[in-house]
Amino acid sequence: KDQQPQPPPAPFPGPPHAPLPPGPPLPPGGRPYQPPPSFPAVVPALLVVALAVWALKRQREQEEEEMTAPTTDPAAGFEYKIVRSATAAFKRPDKFRAMLDEEARAGWELFEVFDHCRVRLRRSVACRERDAELSQDPYRTRFGTPEGKIALWIVLGILVGIAVFVGLMLLLVK
Repeated sequence: KDQQPQPPPAPFPGPPHAPLPPGPPLPPGGRPYQPPPSFPAVVPALLVVALAVWALKRQREQEEEEMTAPTTDPAAGFEYKIVRSATAAFKRPDKFRAMLDEEARAGWELFEVFDHCRVRLRRSVACRERDAELSQDPYRTRFGTPEGKIALWIVLGILVGIAVFVGLMLLLVK
């Protein structure tokens, strides 16, 4: 009984398929290179940084309340505000003077300096009558580059840094 061996059935019905082209050569370990998962590793670090920033902000707000509390007596005739700079602009005398000059147009005067990022100003309540004539917001509390813009630049810088790192790693692997 001479029977010829039957070939194994094709895994897919239909005409036979062309063989797949060979893939790239495997590295010495036998497994293809896969870059490390960088983003999931960064998430916990970003959360820690965000919590630290939040805690620092809460600490500063508490400090502002405890430092020389301005009188809230309406008979005193003054109102107060705190102006903040996200970039520590008040460290530079020219920027600090520019901010004070701008605020002086609305009647505000320096009352207290907390640090290079925060100052407390005061003005007579009688100055409210001239607020409509001003070309600026007399109750602004931020000076200089906004925090959102700084955060955007930081995030973009991190993303570009990750992209450059991954690109370099891919070049080194090839």
